[in-house]
Amino acid sequence: MVPRRDGRYAGLPLLVTVNDHDNKLYNGDTGVVVLHDGELVAAFDRGDGVVRLPLGRLSDVRPLHAMTVHRSQGSQFDRVTVLLPPARSPLGTRETLYTALTRAASQVHVLGSAAAVEAAVQRPVARATGLRRRLS
Repeated sequence: MVPRRDGRYAGLPLLVTVNDHDNKLYNGDTGVVVLHDGELVAAFDRGDGVVRLPLGRLSDVRPLHAMTVHRSQGSQFDRVTVLLPPARSPLGTRETLYTALTRAASQVHVLGSAAAVEAAVQRPVARATGLRRRLS
């Protein structure tokens, strides 16, 4: 199918970026554009069934081809691919790796070196809020 003028096409994965209470869609929800009764609509799995919405009713959504681990919190996917930072990167932490791995319901692929996995497992997140200093 040829994309519409707005770039949307059947099969386009979507990410909701702002809570949309009218449509009961929330930041981090994912969906896909599908062809339904000859029209392109957005489809979102609600657990008890699929909700289809006209594309014009969507507020803040963007195409979803990849997402950060932070953005994925609270979401679950059948299959997940995790791209690890280099072993020396402070972004690779135990908590981040745990969050990334637990997004997958059935299958996870980890792309990175053994050293990057080991470094992440051994590196706890470093919090730098300054709260401890302000409370003392």
